[in-house]
Amino acid sequence: MRKNNSEVKAALEDALKKIQASGFYDKLLAKYNLAAPTPEEIAAAMQK
Repeated sequence: MRKNNSEVKAALEDALKKIQASGFYDKLLAKYNLAAPTPEEIAAAMQK
C-alpha cells in the first residue's frame, strides 16, 4: 500500500473492523497462539 493512499487505507481499516467484530480475528490469534498488537506496535509498524 502506498503511504498516501487514503482510499486503500480506509478499505483495509474497514475490513479489519469487520473481522474483529465477527470474532474471526480472535479465532485466528488463538489458532496461531498470537497476541493482538499493542497500539505502540501498530504505530511503529505504520512508520515503516
